[in-house]
Amino acid sequence: CSRPDIQPDVIDAMRASAWAFASFLKDLHFTNILRFDGGGDGRSGQLAADIEHLNVRVTAEVDFLHSTASPEVLDLEDWKTGRGRWGMDDVETSFQFQCYAWLVLENYPDVQQVRVRIWNTRFNERTPRIVFHRRDAGNYRSRIGTAAGEWLRNKDKPPELCIAYPS
Repeated sequence: CSRPDIQPDVIDAMRASAWAFASFLKDLHFTNILRFDGGGDGRSGQLAADIEHLNVRVTAEVDFLHSTASPEVLDLEDWKTGRGRWGMDDVETSFQFQCYAWLVLENYPDVQQVRVRIWNTRFNERTPRIVFHRRDAGNYRSRIGTAAGEWLRNKDKPPELCIAYPS
């Protein structure tokens, strides 16, 4: 159900992983599916948490979050459909996935670990799971808070007056 102008590329991006994805879902009990992009009935992938001292609400939508055999561990699956290939180090240091892990930990107070895996759908490649620990949540929150502070300082300025970080 993609837009017609990009449908051929969408099909190419998913073709290699279609069977593996169906197998992955088949082996997962539906009650273990906690959240997913576009989910309804309380399973929306949208997560939010506040950084009170900045008066900012951080929000993001995860692709797929599910429970594991341990109530202290959740697994987060993220689909990447582009031609770039993600590796373990990319996941571990990524702002996106540190933010996702922090949001999951904020919304699930009994969870101690969020294991993140990238599924490069175009190549049917999956990274090993990278574990984000609750003990590091303060570090993730600090990084997110710093980014939010930069946004607050620059949000109403014209682009030419904003500090840029090209890398």
